[in-house]
Amino acid sequence: MASSSPESDRFPNQPMDPALCNIDICPLSQSIFRYQPNLAMAIVPLVLFALLTVGHMISGWRYKTWTYTISILIGLFLELAGYVGRILANGNPFLDDYYLLQIVVLTCAPVLFCAAIYICLGRIVVICGPEMSRLRPAWYTPIFLTCDVISLALQGAGGALTSTADNDNGRQQGINIMLGGLSFQVATIALFGFLFLEFLWRTHASHKVSTDLQNASFAQSKKWTAFLWSLGSATMLILIRSIYRVAEMAGGYDGKLMKDENTFLVFEGILIVVAVLLLLVFHPGAVMDGFGRTAKPRVTDDTAYKAAAWGSSGEGGDSEMSAMHP
Repeated sequence: MASSSPESDRFPNQPMDPALCNIDICPLSQSIFRYQPNLAMAIVPLVLFALLTVGHMISGWRYKTWTYTISILIGLFLELAGYVGRILANGNPFLDDYYLLQIVVLTCAPVLFCAAIYICLGRIVVICGPEMSRLRPAWYTPIFLTCDVISLALQGAGGALTSTADNDNGRQQGINIMLGGLSFQVATIALFGFLFLEFLWRTHASHKVSTDLQNASFAQSKKWTAFLWSLGSATMLILIRSIYRVAEMAGGYDGKLMKDENTFLVFEGILIVVAVLLLLVFHPGAVMDGFGRTAKPRVTDDTAYKAAAWGSSGEGGDSEMSAMHP
């Protein structure tokens, strides 16, 4: 009778060094993933995010929306790195480095997409009517970007602790810090969404747009409406995804959500792909000429409106937009 090997004896109560494990000798339940990442479920998102990266590069160059585009591209590069990590983990899900790579960068990436969305709201308020907003247009970007930085810092610190810890307790402490960053992100997105929707509702209910707007059809056009809906939809998708990640991390390494790859693909993969696609198809550059100091709405024969709303000239305009473009 064949004697049992040390590898078989380790299940379920004698875990070996993960560096000595592979899918042939160790049960997947002892990997940090608790499953073997599906190769196709990693390659497909990788390809989609790569295509979106190219698309946003082209649109950013075309419309010269540098701040918006750079924020999204950094987020997309993180997404690509995360799915590369999952592809590598398919070969050996027992190596912690692959797990830590994907969990840290995929958790942080949507923060950058949120930053791009926040950048847009101040411009939207100027166009639709600053008097309908609870905040001055120049305040939206710095307030919400500051919240984004705090969220990213917490998630990054948690990720750093997780990646350097040498035991599950240390890693869980890192996860808890990341959880705090994610929770703060959820609160920030929810507040942003509330202010955004309330502003649009008040503008719609008042049946008016900016008092500086001479070409009222611009802010009431189908193109502009589609842009607003896409921005709101992308925000909602990222919010839903972030709530999922909070629930996932709150359950810990052995939680049901942490071990469910299909749910991960839906909330972390599909929802984010759709959100970034909306930010590309309904690009702000299609309705606004750039995001620099000389930016203006994409309208024609409306010199007075361009000057008043975007600071090309006229009293008060330049100072307002300068505050939005440090």
